[in-house]
Amino acid sequence: MAIIKCPECGHQISDKAPVCPSCGVEIAGKIIRCPQCGEVYFKNQPMCPNCHHATVIEQPAVAPAASQPAHNVADVQNTSANVKPQNTQRPPQASGPAIQAAQPVQAAPAPQPVRNTAAMSSASNAGMQAGNAGVRRPNNNVAPSRPTTPPVPPVTPGNNNNNSNANNEPPKKKKNHVVLVTTIVILLAFCFVGFYLYQSANKNKELEAYEQAMDSNDPLVLQNYLNTYGDAPEAHRDSIEAHLLKLQQTDNDWNNAVISGSKTALEDYLNTHPNSPHRQDAIHKIDSIDWQTALAANTLDAYNSYLDEHASGEHADDAKEALKALNAKNVTPQERQAISTVFRHFFQSINSRNEDGLQSTVSSFLTSFLGKPDATKSDVVTFMNKIYKDDITNMTWRINNDYKINKKEVGDQEYEYAVQFSATQEVEKTDADQPEHTKFRISATVGPDGLISSLNMVKILQ
Repeated sequence: MAIIKCPECGHQISDKAPVCPSCGVEIAGKIIRCPQCGEVYFKNQPMCPNCHHATVIEQPAVAPAASQPAHNVADVQNTSANVKPQNTQRPPQASGPAIQAAQPVQAAPAPQPVRNTAAMSSASNAGMQAGNAGVRRPNNNVAPSRPTTPPVPPVTPGNNNNNSNANNEPPKKKKNHVVLVTTIVILLAFCFVGFYLYQSANKNKELEAYEQAMDSNDPLVLQNYLNTYGDAPEAHRDSIEAHLLKLQQTDNDWNNAVISGSKTALEDYLNTHPNSPHRQDAIHKIDSIDWQTALAANTLDAYNSYLDEHASGEHADDAKEALKALNAKNVTPQERQAISTVFRHFFQSINSRNEDGLQSTVSSFLTSFLGKPDATKSDVVTFMNKIYKDDITNMTWRINNDYKINKKEVGDQEYEYAVQFSATQEVEKTDADQPEHTKFRISATVGPDGLISSLNMVKILQ
C-alpha cells in the first residue's frame, strides 16, 4: 500500500482505497503509475498527462481458443454468419456436367491481445474494415469467399474496456452531484443557524436596552434607545415614548418649583412626583431653606425645629453646634426653675431653722460665703444661728422673682450659673413696735450639680 495523490482532486489517499473520501472517484484498480515519470493517473487515459508516455497495461496471457468462454466463440460465429458478401453472383454454369469448385474461404486470423483501451478500439475498427474489404467480387470461375470476422478482444479480469468505463462514468457524476448537494445543504443550514443566532442576539440586546431605559430617569437614555432601535417592537417604543413624555413633564414642573424658590412649591413637587429624578435636589433645597430660617431666628426652638424635620439633614451637625452654643449662653426654663427651687429651699430652711435642710442646698465647699472664702456647710449653719438673736421671735425671708442668670460652660455640657436676685427679710421681735423689713441684693453661684457654691448679700438702703 502506498500514499498517492487522487488524480481527480489531489488529496492524499491510499492506492488501495475503494474511492477517494474527498471527491468520491474510484481508486482501487482504476489507476496506474507512469513508468516514465511516476505520475499516477487513470487507466482509461491513453497517455500520461505529465510526460505523454503511452499507456501500457500488462495483460495476462490469452488462453487457447478451446479455453475461451463459450459466449465469445458463439459471438464470433454469429458475427461471421451474419456478415453476407456484397455483389455476389452465381457463377456461370458450365456446359458440361462438371461444376467448377469454389475456392476455399480464408479463415479469420486469431485475435491478438490488446495493449490498451485505445489500441483495442482501433483494432476493432480496423478488423471491421478488413472484414468489409475482404468481401470481393469473385471471379467467374471462383465461388465468393466468406467475409473475415473482425477479431474480438479478450475480456480479462481487472481490465475494463471503454464500455465499462463509460458505464462507470454516471455513478461518478452521481456521487459528485450528491456531494455537491450535501455541501449546499450544510452551507444553507449553517447560514440559517447563523442568521437565527444573530437575530436572537439582537433581540436579547434590544430587550436588555429596553429594560435599562425603562428603569432610567434620564431622558438621554430613553432618546438613545429610540434612535438605536428603530425596528424594536411597537409596544416597547410606545412605553419608552410615554416614559420620556412623563419625564419631560416632570422637568417642566421642576423648573417652575425652582424658579418660585418656595418651600411649599418644592413640597408640592415631591408629592406630585415622588419618584422624580430631581427628588434629591428638591430635598436639598428644602433643607437649605429650613436651615436659613433657623439661622435667622437663632433660637433654641428654631434649631430644634430644624432637627425635628431634618434629623439626618445636611446641616444637622451645624444645628447641634448652634444649640450647644446657645445652651452655653441661654438659660432654659427648666434651668431657671431648678435655680429658683434651690434658693427658695435655702431661705425656707433659714425661716424654719432647719440645719439639715440648709446644708442640703449648698456644696461641701463654697468659694465664698458672705465674704468668707473657702467656706463650709458648718459656716452656713453658723450664719443661720447668728442672725437669730434672743429678741427675735420670728424671721421670714421672701425672694423677689427678679432673677438675672448668666450661664457658663465648665465641662462637656456642664454649666455654672451666676445668679443675682433680691430678697426681703422680715423680722418680728419681742418688742412689737420695732418690726424690721430689710431688702438684700444677693449674688450667688450654682454649680453643675445644682447646689449653691457661693453666696454673698448686700443690704439695699431704702
